[in-house]
Amino acid sequence: MRRLDYRKWEPKPRGKTLFMYPGLDLYCHYWKDYKKRPEAKVDYPEVMTGQGSCWFTTREWNDYIGLLDEGVGSWGNVGIEVSLRTWLCGGRQIVNKNCWQAHWFRVSEGGFPYPFSGRQVAKAHRYTWENYYFKDNAFENQVRPFYWYIEKFAPVPSWEVYLKDQYKPNRVIVYYTDNDLESSLANAVRKHLSKVNGGRLGHFYAPATVVSLILSDVIGNDPAVIASGPTFPDSSTFSDALYALRKYDLLARTPQSVLDFLKRGHQDGAVETPKTLSNCHNYIIGDNRLALEAMLQKAKQLGFTPHIITSKQNS
Repeated sequence: MRRLDYRKWEPKPRGKTLFMYPGLDLYCHYWKDYKKRPEAKVDYPEVMTGQGSCWFTTREWNDYIGLLDEGVGSWGNVGIEVSLRTWLCGGRQIVNKNCWQAHWFRVSEGGFPYPFSGRQVAKAHRYTWENYYFKDNAFENQVRPFYWYIEKFAPVPSWEVYLKDQYKPNRVIVYYTDNDLESSLANAVRKHLSKVNGGRLGHFYAPATVVSLILSDVIGNDPAVIASGPTFPDSSTFSDALYALRKYDLLARTPQSVLDFLKRGHQDGAVETPKTLSNCHNYIIGDNRLALEAMLQKAKQLGFTPHIITSKQNS
């Protein structure tokens, strides 16, 4: 697949891909590293999923696996539906390296020619999550369990923990302390277990310029702390995350798959959170103080005599 320059009606020089994987965020992601695998070097390699705008199948197979489910929506989840129904019902999905299609990404260029809202996308995502993901009996003719699908293409980005325990243990790490938890340590754990926090979102879009307009609910407006800093460099490390679990006696209550992931990250610096993000620009456009001042002005209009005692109350 290539990206279409709809103004020139020709493919763009960047954005070419053959391989994609379905993410836990319900989107199909480019999978550049997959092409390095031996099984990807043949003329018609098997693929985990593909872009939902262009695919071919026979009418008989289409009817057998039940394509297309309107609950999945008209945009966003079609590629995931095609691949899950195909693989889990006993089929194969392959790509032909000798041809290509160029796709116009309307969501970022030009927009849609019909009414289309984020609410519709969210509804389709929720439907797909509840009816397709992690199901061993999602389809009438399903013959393979969902786990088989992930395992076949493993390692798959973002699916490492699932392959460890299929999300059966309790997924929640509970920070139970004497009400004196250091927020920097809590954030170190959050950031290193996330694909978004700790600057990873900004790094994902590099080298594209990312501008974040931030509404802060954090005292002091530290962009590294607000929402765990998805577009701000992270100074913490995997070592800090492990230290936090040890300090608050949480190692025994942490799922083994999570501990293994943190220890592996500590040993392999290549998977660390980004420490610099030259492509990201963060701007605070609203905070506690601004909200308090607006409240003060409104209270005055109502005839009160308000006073702001502090905007830094911490508990």
